[in-house]
Amino acid sequence: MNLINVKEDTIATQLLRQIVQNNEFHNKLSFYLQNQISIKSLLLQLLEKIPEEFILGISIFDGFGKIIESTGSILGQYSTKITFGQKNQFKVQYSISRKENKQLNILLIGFSKCGKSSIIHRLNYNAFLGTKLHNIGISTSQFYFLGKKLKITEIGGNMDLISYYLNEKVENNFDAIFFVLDYGFIYKESLYERIFAILKKIEDENKLRMSFILTKSDIKNTTKNFERISKKLEEISFLQKNLIVYSSLTNNNFNSIIEYIKKL
Repeated sequence: MNLINVKEDTIATQLLRQIVQNNEFHNKLSFYLQNQISIKSLLLQLLEKIPEEFILGISIFDGFGKIIESTGSILGQYSTKITFGQKNQFKVQYSISRKENKQLNILLIGFSKCGKSSIIHRLNYNAFLGTKLHNIGISTSQFYFLGKKLKITEIGGNMDLISYYLNEKVENNFDAIFFVLDYGFIYKESLYERIFAILKKIEDENKLRMSFILTKSDIKNTTKNFERISKKLEEISFLQKNLIVYSSLTNNNFNSIIEYIKKL
């Protein structure tokens, strides 16, 4: 079995592996072919089990390489060939690809050590990051989540970089902005207020959706921070604000982030 495993779409790879390892299906297929029974209904049964967001291509060859039956494309991103039947006289090639969905472009901003990388890791791998990453600058992550292709641009570090990117790069490039705030809000309130003002201007001009994620809810000051931030958001009058209290460590309230992304 030759299986092409593309890192960014493990779901497609796992699905293809399940198909290839389905011995019951291949035993039936071998019986049908050897007894010259039409395999169209058998292939249709397999196709009906494939999730809607995927396209499965199947081609079956005899021992001379001639196609006996073919359905769908075999030019997908993930493919495999197997040989079966008496004296290996049949070959089947599978190919699976994901239907093209609109890519969601999300801008993730926040000061250093606020938990941006932990949120990305949780979305991509559903696991706690476990190590400290101090991303200062701009980084991009792309992966599939709940059938959607996400492209997350992470901006971290200092006030100047965040302000520059928001003022110069946002227009028509993103579907939503996630602003990550940590328990240090109490000590950096004036900096956050400057970001809030820029975000409000962006919302007015571009109608972008805003989500504010208060991280590290397992640490002190969460209640006090939540009250302060809620008050600030009310003062600024965001039209599409969404405030989530979240902990990457305990995964508390992760479903709120999931539901928000579903609506984008």
